[in-house]
Amino acid sequence: MTFFQKRARTKLFIPAFLVASGAALLNAQRPQGGPVGDLIVDFVAVDASGQPVAGLQPADVTIKIAGKARTITALELKRFDAGGAAPAAAAASAAAPSAAPPPFVTNAGGGAAAAPSAGRTVMIIVDQDSLRAGSERAIVTSLEPFLKTLTAADRVAFHTTPRDTAQAGFNVGLAGVRAALGKLGGQKAANSSSNDNICRSQDTLQQLRSMIESLPATDKPSTVLFFGSGLSAPAKTGSGASQTCEVTNDHYKALSTSVALTRVNMFVVQGDEGYAGRDDGLENLAGITSAGPVLRVTGPALSRVTAETASYYAATVKAESDDKVGSTQRLELKVIKEGVTTRSRNDVAFVRSAGPAAGAPAAKAGSASAAEMLRTTNVSYTDLQLRATAIVSRAKDGRVGVMALVEPVDPAVKLKELTAGVVDMNVTPNRIAPYKADEKQLVARPVSMLMDAPPGKVKVRVAAVDESGKGGAVDVEISTDLAAGGPLKLGGILLVAPRGTSFSPTLVFTDEAEVGLSFELYGDISAGVEAKVEIAATPDGPALESTKPGGQQTSEPDRFILQAKLPIAKLAPGDYVVRAIVNAAGQPPAKAYRTLRKVAK
Repeated sequence: MTFFQKRARTKLFIPAFLVASGAALLNAQRPQGGPVGDLIVDFVAVDASGQPVAGLQPADVTIKIAGKARTITALELKRFDAGGAAPAAAAASAAAPSAAPPPFVTNAGGGAAAAPSAGRTVMIIVDQDSLRAGSERAIVTSLEPFLKTLTAADRVAFHTTPRDTAQAGFNVGLAGVRAALGKLGGQKAANSSSNDNICRSQDTLQQLRSMIESLPATDKPSTVLFFGSGLSAPAKTGSGASQTCEVTNDHYKALSTSVALTRVNMFVVQGDEGYAGRDDGLENLAGITSAGPVLRVTGPALSRVTAETASYYAATVKAESDDKVGSTQRLELKVIKEGVTTRSRNDVAFVRSAGPAAGAPAAKAGSASAAEMLRTTNVSYTDLQLRATAIVSRAKDGRVGVMALVEPVDPAVKLKELTAGVVDMNVTPNRIAPYKADEKQLVARPVSMLMDAPPGKVKVRVAAVDESGKGGAVDVEISTDLAAGGPLKLGGILLVAPRGTSFSPTLVFTDEAEVGLSFELYGDISAGVEAKVEIAATPDGPALESTKPGGQQTSEPDRFILQAKLPIAKLAPGDYVVRAIVNAAGQPPAKAYRTLRKVAK
């Protein structure tokens, strides 16, 4: 067994990944009950040249909801805050893809990819099964000018439908999105039948809805760019022995509801430059989700995306007594000024105010329980500031185990309750199986929660309430696919630090002399393997410290635990990448990464 026989077992604290069973599944619900509060209707206004229009007054705008005119009490032009950052393309060098990813996610801001942002939230989605091979090049080219305008304050993700093979979530950053776009390829089959196209359209519409509903909570509108060659329209579906799928009006109508609830501005783009005609399905999608036309992937049309995502108007509309929380209604918005074009959603959603309306009493502490915050995934809870990460390992029956590590940003905070759950982002509707921390777990720092998860892209949501009644929730988007190389696979890396006479999981390091790490190896090692662990400034940078791990076999013949220690006393405060590299003889290596953050004490 090579180094497994030669090296002594390293004594580290290693929580085992446990798979919970029999937990009841709960539907992810949107906020219900309570006052609607003042409605905020956001929209974009541009002039004939496509540039944002400033200076609009309430008298310049008319708003009708369900055919009834509403009074606008305030109108404000809001610009996305770049946070003082230069555009990402200018601020980053060619080595930007090597930057260390954030070590954790936080709802307190300060450098975590999935935290609420002052900038734009942008999701790019490509229906690659509708595109001819080679047509993806026009999409990548058309996106580049827009990507160059993104700043460090912006969040961007990239996914593909009807199967998300990209899985470049908000945690990968702009460099990760660019890398995933570089691997994009049109997958349309040359001999696809009418039934094939209907099935692909059905799956794409359902996946698109799931992706929109998984967007991180924010008090600002988000942007979704959807590229595709075509979709089946409801009128084109029929019945027959050979038809196994169906696209209905409900598939499109559900998307209109989703974009209203999540405040998405959606751009629909004909992504195949060789297709000159009008596609009824894409037109239907654009018509039901926004007031904008279908854009072409070539030419100047896409330049409007940059202008229309730079700023927006927020109109405050007084809610009325018969506005029903949880429902959506038809929205009609017009600007009276000549030469002004608007983009708004076709529906407006009535949701309970996340905070008190103007003049309303402040919400009482503890008004939302941890269980409620877990379910209401479209609301941002930040009163209690948390940070969290997630680590994967292999479980039984083709599933994986996920360990969520979460702690209050303020170490003096005492937790009263904490609940976590895994959201399968490839399933509509999303469901959450809740896991509740017991009293013993609540006093640990960080709190570790062990959960069962499906393979693929998931979101781990953690919600907590402290003893004063303050609540907070944080989301961690991860892929549960294990790192692979040849016949070997690796689980995620767990970082631990000395705590008294033992080692414990740690999210932030200060003056520790060393870091301990543990990860799992899966596969046949009878032919011999080589392994090393390193710490570096970037994922592919030179090693600052390196060593060989020790290992032990578990009760499963193809499952091993590897452990090591690396010195970190001389490292300056900052983010570093701990990487594990394992390979079988003559095979490509399997590599796992984890970012370590060191701060001044």
